[in-house]
Amino acid sequence: MLRQFLATQNIKSADLVGVSMGGWIVLKLASEHPEVVNRLVIADAAGLKFQTNINAQSFLPERRKS
Repeated sequence: MLRQFLATQNIKSADLVGVSMGGWIVLKLASEHPEVVNRLVIADAAGLKFQTNINAQSFLPERRKS
């Protein structure tokens, strides 16, 4: 939707700022259509999903002290 908006406004490339979920949106746009992104500012963004082995158990101590 953002790429279509830029196209309808005849914006060939833009400086984009994304805050929170907007950060995820501009990161996705930059990764899929780098030609339309001139500069990118991301603040307090949700980020992109990535695989990890970390879960709730990862934060528990291995041994309990008595």
